[in-house]
Amino acid sequence: MDCRTVQSYFSAYLDRELPPDQEDLVSRHLAACPACRREYQAWQHLWELLAAEPVKAPADLSARVLERLPGRVRPWWRHLALAASLLVGVFLGGQLGVELQQSFGPGQGEIVWEVFEEAPANSLGAMLASYDLENGNGL
Repeated sequence: MDCRTVQSYFSAYLDRELPPDQEDLVSRHLAACPACRREYQAWQHLWELLAAEPVKAPADLSARVLERLPGRVRPWWRHLALAASLLVGVFLGGQLGVELQQSFGPGQGEIVWEVFEEAPANSLGAMLASYDLENGNGL
């Protein structure tokens, strides 16, 4: 592994984010290369200085960040909640339909079209009353 590549891994190496095989390669290179070892020691010193100085975020930081965003992003769980409620509605509707179908005996759940017989001519009721369900056409 060359010096430039090893130095590009210093941040991840310090944070222990490298896979074990890469971490081993960096460790072996640091043991063999004095220039990279000095550079790495400078990184270590910087990390220690940064860790020693606690930084407190301003109280209004989140509000300022949200103001700069182009559009309000909705949390992912809202989409999940919507999908779950739709699934529950479909399931309950199906269950209700099955129970209604089972509660009606043969011939009990049929629509009675006679109520439309007295509808005015050319009205929707008259058209529905004249519709033949078995043939799919008007009488």
